[in-house]
Amino acid sequence: MVRIIVRPAYNDVYEILAGHNRANAAKLAGWSEIPAEVVEADDARAIVIATSTNLIQRQELSIIERGKAYRALLDAKNRNGQRNAAVQEQTFGDSRQRSADTDNHSTFGENRQRYNARQLVAEFFGVTEYEIRKAVKLTQLIPELSNILESNPKQLNLACADIIADYDTQSQLAFVEICSIEGYQVNKAAMQHIVRRCPPPTAGKQDIFEAWREARDAAYRRLAAPPKKISFERRQFAPYLDKLGSDKELEKLFLEFLRERVG
Repeated sequence: MVRIIVRPAYNDVYEILAGHNRANAAKLAGWSEIPAEVVEADDARAIVIATSTNLIQRQELSIIERGKAYRALLDAKNRNGQRNAAVQEQTFGDSRQRSADTDNHSTFGENRQRYNARQLVAEFFGVTEYEIRKAVKLTQLIPELSNILESNPKQLNLACADIIADYDTQSQLAFVEICSIEGYQVNKAAMQHIVRRCPPPTAGKQDIFEAWREARDAAYRRLAAPPKKISFERRQFAPYLDKLGSDKELEKLFLEFLRERVG
């Protein structure tokens, strides 16, 4: 069973922040114990955790809304972990001399804390850490692009939105205009060309437009180019292939026919 989230209340009593239904189901089943994650949370943070978990469990939430709820819960868990780390550092700091690599050790500890938070949230909601990272990253989109993604995903799909989210606010404004062009759908190939020409996080509006026009024109040229191969319905030629023996012989005869008719 996925762990519920609780916080210490008093003595050996804990307050459930998320997982009330699971706890009630366990009681009805006659269980005396249930897996739980204990967090240190004041009233404000407890509200964040409870609200976020309840929001995420609503199936009708968009990926942007889920990302915001994931982020709120991750922030609460990270703050809780940082506070615990600070207490430990204060406790043991006086009894040891700081080494030259203290900064590197702290950085590793912070990264490990963020990883653990994602792992716990992923386990709690039954999703992958990859899904959480993607959803949280999409919250970096400016409101105009978020609206396009949610209301018209054909105009801006998730793969392209994920790339745009790497850009800062001012740079993203250029993509609002590109995504709003009637009859045009932003595609991953165009986005990859823009990223090569205008690497994130910052790029000028005109530079992004120029890179986009290059990608669009290249796509039009590919569509207008004659096909590299001409294909025929093989079933129609089956009786002749049995007599000729191979596709190459049929191709040779067809070329001779064209030379006589056209040449």
